[in-house]
Amino acid sequence: MPADLSGIMFPGIRQNSGVAFLDNQRLRHHISEAGRRQAEARQVARRVRELLPERLLQIEREYRRSLPPGKARRQALRDPRYLASIEELANVSAAATEARIAWETGRMLWNARLSINSYRNAVAWSGH
Repeated sequence: MPADLSGIMFPGIRQNSGVAFLDNQRLRHHISEAGRRQAEARQVARRVRELLPERLLQIEREYRRSLPPGKARRQALRDPRYLASIEELANVSAAATEARIAWETGRMLWNARLSINSYRNAVAWSGH
């Protein structure tokens, strides 16, 4: 039996007979929250991405005081401060991607519910 991953994307999901269920009000809330998180994380990632070359140049200038330009560049690329900046960018980008996936998953669930409800209404209206 697969692991229960229902609470990862949408915390607060309750289980009914092994099937995850989230009422419409909570689903709408989770969709809007995921959208907000996605926008914030994308803005932070864009800013970190813009600052990364400046950070590299700053570190490279420090090394140029005692090393030739080529070696200073290589040392700056290996510097723990620059590597930490790259890791920060990766983490923020991953958070933005995770929020986007949560938002898309919520939207697909919402659209599926609308489709099912439309089908049920059509079947009930046709008298079958």
